[in-house]
Amino acid sequence: CKRPDIILLERNTVFVLEFKETSKNTRYFSRYLKQTQGYCSRFNLHHKYARKMEVVGCLVFDRSRNYREIIEGIHCISPDKLPEILKEACPEPKKYFRINEWMDGFE
Repeated sequence: CKRPDIILLERNTVFVLEFKETSKNTRYFSRYLKQTQGYCSRFNLHHKYARKMEVVGCLVFDRSRNYREIIEGIHCISPDKLPEILKEACPEPKKYFRINEWMDGFE
């Protein structure tokens, strides 16, 4: 079963984080990008709560530094840029998420 590495839930946002132990200059870049896009689209298709939320896909390249760009809707970043993405999407985290509701939302 294919699944993203990390899923973060915050208010009305689902962060789908996919980590790769390589730099952004890998020959597999397009494959990794499509994989992350697929994870994001599956949430919109198969989870009743995620359909109402913003799904933010992040492809994180462990061996890159100071890298950040959006390619085909996915945030392609180095690990040092991840806090920026999270803070911009959720500048004032307030609400606790009911994890039981989330887990029951898969269809």
